[in-house]
Amino acid sequence: MSSEKIYLTRREQFSTANRLHSYKLSDLENEHIYGPCNNKYGYGHNYQLDVTICGHIDKTTGLLMHLTDLKSLIHENIIKQLDHKHLDYDIHYFKDNGQVSTIENLCIYVWKILYDAIQKYKIDNNNHSLQLYEVKISETDKNSVFHLDAQSKRQTSICSPPFYSSSTVYKMRVRLYLDGDGNARRTHMSLFFALMWDVNDTILKFPFNHKVAFRLYDQTPVP
Repeated sequence: MSSEKIYLTRREQFSTANRLHSYKLSDLENEHIYGPCNNKYGYGHNYQLDVTICGHIDKTTGLLMHLTDLKSLIHENIIKQLDHKHLDYDIHYFKDNGQVSTIENLCIYVWKILYDAIQKYKIDNNNHSLQLYEVKISETDKNSVFHLDAQSKRQTSICSPPFYSSSTVYKMRVRLYLDGDGNARRTHMSLFFALMWDVNDTILKFPFNHKVAFRLYDQTPVP
């Protein structure tokens, strides 16, 4: 697998009908909040669906995931289930769970279905770096909603203040990733010594090939 993370997006379309109506609100409140979308006969939308996956490229095939596989996965799990259906009458998530069929809730529903499908695909195909990164649903050119996988985003690092090595006067800092970085993501903490630019660099030897040692201290107060 390549060490570079790649993002791949597939775009599809589907059409559904629905009515925005919350049974937790009165008829007057529903009409006030949802306006024409609360019409008792419902209304329809032609949705644009963008599904983004991420992971590492296979060095043999040069692919993250074959596009025909991604297309098939989306069609089998989403398009066939939603296209030309009434969300409030035909889809269990909205029909039986009291979920208002807003585009926001629709996006969450699609995310949950695709997340499980991607997880199964990655296991079946031994593609362990593959992740569902983003689901975006657009109902018009101006209105869209997306669900982003927070765990797929780059981890925030914690950096120490800059310091100098005592004998060789290299300027450096320590960078810590609590949830790991690279191949250690979600399994280990990652700790790096990062060299920094300094005015003394012109008289120092590069590349830096000195041994670095560190110690971890348990600072838990003794009861």
